[in-house]
Amino acid sequence: TTPTTIATPLNLTTISKNPTIPPLLRNLIPRRTTTTTAKQEDGRAFGASLAGLDEAEQQVRVLDLVRTQIAFVLGHNDAGAIPPDIAFEQLGFDSLTAVELRNQLTRATGVQLSATLVFDHPTATALAEHLRDTLAPSGRKAARAKLDEVAALLSTLVVDFDDHSLITEHIEELLTQWRRTGDEPGSPTDDSDLNAASDEELFSLVETNRKA
Repeated sequence: TTPTTIATPLNLTTISKNPTIPPLLRNLIPRRTTTTTAKQEDGRAFGASLAGLDEAEQQVRVLDLVRTQIAFVLGHNDAGAIPPDIAFEQLGFDSLTAVELRNQLTRATGVQLSATLVFDHPTATALAEHLRDTLAPSGRKAARAKLDEVAALLSTLVVDFDDHSLITEHIEELLTQWRRTGDEPGSPTDDSDLNAASDEELFSLVETNRKA
């Protein structure tokens, strides 16, 4: 069969509302410029805005951001047209639009994101969950990350036997205090304090406990 060129009218407005634009037509949809989209939120401000929300509320807010940026990249006027659980490949994403979405989300969140973001988290819901964990990790994850930093710091220390014994003693005292706190009914265990503490503050806490 010989290909034939024909002229046919296309309603680009109707096509742009289709969440799965065929690749052949995708480049016909005019992209909205940044000036016509909703104003990008400052990345740090967006992350901070999640702090007072529970996990379900955080997920809703981050998913809204993700769907808004997907709509922008694909040329849709309405983020509500983006199904949250349809694979990006089915929505019409290719390597170029995947990178563009990554760049948009990096600007919106202030977090440097992987070039394989879309392929590693293939739906809007999965991507939103990843961003939520990155921007507002749970107390357990935040505490683990901080403890990993302390572990990395300890692994780089070069100390003599006496200093090694002293540091070990301090760590054991801190662990004893942590266990005691968990044994007391109704006693708060605020992981956010540990998350916010610097390495110097953690060692200062150990030293304070040793002298107490």
